[in-house]
Amino acid sequence: EKKLALFTKLAAATTEIVGRIGKDSLTEWLMLVTRHACQILAAEVCSIFLCNAGGPLRLEAGHGYRTGTFQHGLELPIQPNDGFTGHVAFEGELVNLSGDKLRRHPAIRTHANQFSPSGHCYSVLALPLK
Repeated sequence: EKKLALFTKLAAATTEIVGRIGKDSLTEWLMLVTRHACQILAAEVCSIFLCNAGGPLRLEAGHGYRTGTFQHGLELPIQPNDGFTGHVAFEGELVNLSGDKLRRHPAIRTHANQFSPSGHCYSVLALPLK
């Protein structure tokens, strides 16, 4: 029954997201994607970063951020071990970490999370697309 409910949410989200293509600005559309991703994954925060070839990552959309902390357009360098997000983009591989594996990752600068309402990051699912 839980799987059916999840698939129903996913189908509804897909219908809404696909139905908004070309009707919203890219930023509005990506914000819709992050909202649905948070709901489907039961995540506290979701972000989408984009980059142009050779450029830095640029924060384009997010959902669930602590009030006043979302920084649209924030740029992060794509390089190893100098911040987790840029490191993941540099490596270009799926990351699914939690607990000690997340806390001990060499690119993690701090264990506090200033963006999430809870102030903590318990797990990360990152999907770099190239």
